[in-house]
Amino acid sequence: MERLLLKNPHNSQGGFWLSYIHNGKVQFARAIEGETYSQPRVVNTRGGATVEFNHTPRDAEAPVTSLRISLWSLDSPVLLMQHTSTNLTNTEIEDLRVYGLMDFDLGGPHSYKDDSGFVDPETRVATLCDATPLWVTLASRPKPDGWDITAPTRLRLGRSRRDLQQNSACGPQDVAAALQWNLGTLAPGQTVSIDLVMAAGETEDHVRKETARAWEIFAEKIR
Repeated sequence: MERLLLKNPHNSQGGFWLSYIHNGKVQFARAIEGETYSQPRVVNTRGGATVEFNHTPRDAEAPVTSLRISLWSLDSPVLLMQHTSTNLTNTEIEDLRVYGLMDFDLGGPHSYKDDSGFVDPETRVATLCDATPLWVTLASRPKPDGWDITAPTRLRLGRSRRDLQQNSACGPQDVAAALQWNLGTLAPGQTVSIDLVMAAGETEDHVRKETARAWEIFAEKIR
């Protein structure tokens, strides 16, 4: 169950990915890579859960970063998320980048090929919709530094390609949304967080209202 919390229907092309530079080496990890992530520790709460695990690069003897993902959703078409990274070492982590990838497959397995998506250049909120009708938004604080709205198979990230392609619209077809946050340098012991809200509605106006309501309850539900 804990592993499903960190993925979505497109398997490894979903969830939170990260990249950083430590001791002069670029590190990159997709969601729940078995070789570099520790076994997650899950704490369940009413309406939510917190998942904690460490990242140890293949060439390191001890963990470099600690990651915590907190989630909350209860009787409501919203999902609140917080992604937190902590530097576990006694040296700086440089150029930390976190990515959030989602392949929503709106309408289920028989309807996902008519999805459309776009990113608002001002708010940098990602929105996906289809003819079900169903609208979904993915918003964050801080705002993302990069994004990509494209087919899941066209998402390209790795050690030598650490930036999303800034495609702002795609569809109707199978569409994934990816956001990127450039979090800079983490001093030893320093922690940095990203707050995210995912909301759903039957119209664009409905989903915007749900997104605003989700931000209003965020501090109460995610501690």
